[in-house]
Amino acid sequence: MRIFHVANFSWINSKRKGANNLARYYALDHKISNGLTRNGHVVWQFSYRDHARHLSPLKMGKKLGAGKMNQLLIEEVRQFQPQLLLLGHAEIVTAATLAAIRDMLPDCKIAQWWVDPFSDFSVQHLREKMPYLNAFFATTAPSYVRKRITSVTLPPIYYLPNITDATVEDQRAFAADHYDFDLLFIGASVPERAALLEQLAQSAHYRCGFYGFGGRQKLSGREFIATFGKSKMGLNLSRFTDIPLYSSDRIAQITGNGCLALTPRTPQMDILFNADEIVYYDNDEHCIALVEQYSKDDNARRRIAKAGWQRAHSSYNEQRITRFMGEAATTGEFSEQYEWLTVG
Repeated sequence: MRIFHVANFSWINSKRKGANNLARYYALDHKISNGLTRNGHVVWQFSYRDHARHLSPLKMGKKLGAGKMNQLLIEEVRQFQPQLLLLGHAEIVTAATLAAIRDMLPDCKIAQWWVDPFSDFSVQHLREKMPYLNAFFATTAPSYVRKRITSVTLPPIYYLPNITDATVEDQRAFAADHYDFDLLFIGASVPERAALLEQLAQSAHYRCGFYGFGGRQKLSGREFIATFGKSKMGLNLSRFTDIPLYSSDRIAQITGNGCLALTPRTPQMDILFNADEIVYYDNDEHCIALVEQYSKDDNARRRIAKAGWQRAHSSYNEQRITRFMGEAATTGEFSEQYEWLTVG
């Protein structure tokens, strides 16, 4: 199948969020393209933000180049003639562009994937695109999507597990002989995280490697992945813990690199990982107690971390997830009963 993948591949370094974009090879955009290619499809990658910046006056900003980027997108689709147009967040790709592609290639399926909860801005532009989609994938439960995006006819909505790719998440922390940190957390400064992280950082009982918040340095590129391999545990602390099945891609990075994942108890998350594969905590005090427990209990920590690593690489690898995405977007018929299809 010919697949035209529109996402933020970060070909030009924009210093996004203070990290080196050129080194973000572990981002979901790349993993999806990797999986599609390994499944035998030909994939054309279109980095919409980079094109928009490049086409803007003086290459100053993506908003100023958005119009020309949309024109280029239509022209490249015309030449490639994909059977599937797959969109990432694509916030500056317009509904008018999708309408033009629909008219030009009526047999081409169009689908979109989305990570993280929805802002008011994202709800607005997603609502405009929904009529042109054959499928929509999100790292939140379909019920959350339907609750947030209303007043428009929705395509089939599917849960999208965070993807693990063995060529990217290539560490096996559970088997390491030496560790730099007992607990690793990599993430931006947000108020919802501050109290727990500061309590953990003050402990003298274990070594914390915390990056990206409170003025601490950020990690990217190979250093980002390698640091997981030198950490016993990873804290999967997302901003929202009440959205069914939601986690940032941090869960794939922690489990996929063989760290013991500690994650807040999130509705329906046990569909993806059971209590023998990751460690769930109920509140900040419970989390702190578990960090102390598993920093000392080496056998239990290694056993659970290995089980989580095996689950991540067997169930949520890039080939299995993108096979599911292709089936959902094109026929709605599945080659297996994916466990997350039961989620409403």
